[in-house]
Amino acid sequence: MELTTRPRLDSDQRCPYCHDHLEVEVEAAITCPACGTEHHAACVRELDRCTTMGCERPLEVDEEIYFVDPAIRRAIRRRFRERAKRFVERNVRRVAPLPNPPPTAPPAGAQSEEPVSPARASYFREAKQELERALELGQLEHAEAAWVRLNHLWNQLPVRVKSRLYPDQAALGERLRAAKREQVEREVL
Repeated sequence: MELTTRPRLDSDQRCPYCHDHLEVEVEAAITCPACGTEHHAACVRELDRCTTMGCERPLEVDEEIYFVDPAIRRAIRRRFRERAKRFVERNVRRVAPLPNPPPTAPPAGAQSEEPVSPARASYFREAKQELERALELGQLEHAEAAWVRLNHLWNQLPVRVKSRLYPDQAALGERLRAAKREQVEREVL
């Protein structure tokens, strides 16, 4: 690490971290021994490494040689925040807010209503009725077969239709599980 305090003749020399000019009369500069890039001592103090892409060698500011004035550190941070704010303001487009969707619109990302063929709807209705009939009559084998058929048809339904029918499907499943528990209890006794 080399600490330079000589005046800089090249006015385009900039610190790669804060991108401010290296004004060595005001602030000390630290040169990376690997790549030769100069940084503000306050920037090196903040990062503890070289900021040149591909180098990133650890650097240190020797306390005996240079004490980082808190006012300089605050000034560098303030300038960095101001530049970042200007960059964001310059590069962010102003976009008009979207209008609120009408209350009848489907939720965002939802599929539009897909038509269900009458045959598919009737198959589902028939399987559901068959399951209910088997549960009422206590025919557990027929109820399980109807449940398998109902689940097969359930997987073929569109998502929007499933969301409307889910409470009925869940209730039927619970009734089937309750009937199975009752049968097991009767067999155990």
